[in-house]
Amino acid sequence: MKLFGRGLAQGTMSFTEKSARIECSVEKIERGYKVKGYAKGKLGRIKVFRTSAPKEFLMNNYQSWGPLQKVPADTKFEGIEEVMKKNSPYVFTPVPETFLKSLV
Repeated sequence: MKLFGRGLAQGTMSFTEKSARIECSVEKIERGYKVKGYAKGKLGRIKVFRTSAPKEFLMNNYQSWGPLQKVPADTKFEGIEEVMKKNSPYVFTPVPETFLKSLV
């Protein structure tokens, strides 16, 4: 597990990423870690957290009436692009351009 591209450890960290200054503290809590801090400057895109995904997970439609199902992480939906073109690009997700590449 990494935080800002570095190993995850309790304590404070302070660094410059491109033209932004980031200062934060990491605290181990009962169900994980609490990270708080601030960033100053021209941020752009900064990777905050990265970990491996589970092999399977529960997936549901972002709308409350969508089905809940257990799926492998590499699930692709054949023909989904045609359904989205016919109905609405937002019928399954609020970020259709990402959903067409992988699960969101």
